[in-house]
Amino acid sequence: MRFFLVGFLWILSWCALSQEVSINPEAICEEVGFETGNGFYKWVGLRSLESGSVGIYRTPQNWQGDTVDLYDELTNHYPTAIYTGIDNTKPRFELIHKSNVINVHGDTLKDSRTNVIKLVGPSGSDYILRLGNDNRNIFSEKISYRFLVSEATKYISYYYAFVLEDPGHDGRPYFYAVARNVNNDSIIPCSDIHFEAKQDEFNNLKKVGNVFYIDWRENLLDFSNNLGDTIELSFITSDCILAGHFGYAYLDLACAFGSIDFLGELCTNKPITLFSNATGIFQNEQWNWGFGDGDSSSVERPVHSYQQPGTYEVELTISRSGNAGCAVQTLSRILDIKTCINPYCTDCITSFSPMPGRRYLLSAWVKEPLRDVTHTFLNTGIRITYNDGDSAMALFRPSGPVIDGWQRIEQSFTIPAYAYNIQVELVNESEGNDAFFDDIRIHPFQSNMKSFVYDPSTQQLVAELDENNYATYYEYDDEGILIRVKKETERGIMTIKESRNNQSKLFKD
Repeated sequence: MRFFLVGFLWILSWCALSQEVSINPEAICEEVGFETGNGFYKWVGLRSLESGSVGIYRTPQNWQGDTVDLYDELTNHYPTAIYTGIDNTKPRFELIHKSNVINVHGDTLKDSRTNVIKLVGPSGSDYILRLGNDNRNIFSEKISYRFLVSEATKYISYYYAFVLEDPGHDGRPYFYAVARNVNNDSIIPCSDIHFEAKQDEFNNLKKVGNVFYIDWRENLLDFSNNLGDTIELSFITSDCILAGHFGYAYLDLACAFGSIDFLGELCTNKPITLFSNATGIFQNEQWNWGFGDGDSSSVERPVHSYQQPGTYEVELTISRSGNAGCAVQTLSRILDIKTCINPYCTDCITSFSPMPGRRYLLSAWVKEPLRDVTHTFLNTGIRITYNDGDSAMALFRPSGPVIDGWQRIEQSFTIPAYAYNIQVELVNESEGNDAFFDDIRIHPFQSNMKSFVYDPSTQQLVAELDENNYATYYEYDDEGILIRVKKETERGIMTIKESRNNQSKLFKD
């Protein structure tokens, strides 16, 4: 049972904002993040030489190996798991889809060696890559992607996590990432990162037993000075030199909208939070912000407001002691501050103010008569339109399992830079059949959201909706005591906890 919400139309408005980045990224943005549906499409895989003997240890500087064919000619597609050489019990190149790492309770599975790293990418993408595995061998893996830098692809953001077993000797397992300019064979500044299975003051790795690891971190690659150049992204993982300890990593890539970003409205006298996904990568960073109006700050995520409308250039200088490869990084962005007057709107939810140029995730549940043999609802959906209907997106349809008569809609979308209001329309295309919509949520793509439902009379919690919009139900007896907890899963609603209380009474004649 869900808590019904009858269909309605939202009209949401906000002050129009200036965005300088393209809202139509090229195909590379899908290819680089493994999101095309073709898996490893345009990626090149390589493996180290596999003699099986001790001593063939490839450092990042002298790495060499054989090409791995990530395309299967027999099946005419790109497999999601690639087994190579004698190390064939676990794949060394594996794409993990987010739908395959949700257990029956709706929880996200975690890396088995750390029980910390979630097997979904922070960007919210469908796929992440696991490079290498936890077999103890002497192998290493490399995967690379080449692309031409344009305005749409001048910023690439990648998240990484890795697991490196400590052998206690030199020639340790490692993770290495680099972006190289193919035109002049030079390394892009701040793209060259190298972690070994050992602790040092600079990297501050975490440890479980004898395994060093880093949970998901983000690194921003700035190619704004390389427009028209060919860039090669490369990632390497390696086992140890004596074939007794493993090393592997997880990767999640996407195009980024800019080196400096913000939260809030670009309006006078309204605070905005400035930040960059280039910060926080290493320890001992120092930040120097200049807001373009004479003010400055030295915190990582400053909050600032502009008193006068105009164009301001925000600059950020990041200083990293001890990191010769990226000791100083300078970023900038132009902000167009306006005097904003909120438009008149009778049906607006004024607290909901999405930002043009940003990516968001819409999630909802829908119920209608199920008559199709494909076991999916064909007559309902949600449509997003902008600027009072002048611009519309394709209808977002439900998909996935039908749970207790309900099916989920989940779709990401990017708000155009020219938008000044948004309409969220619940659509029922069938004639004579009722449709129900519930638990409609919209939040930033790179975030999670939980919601809670309370009984209006007793104020007791009756349902909790998790990050995937799956519900946990709480049932009470007549005295208000919790007696049952149920969980919504892809296999249906399951009881996960039940309790009964009884108080005996003694009677005397």
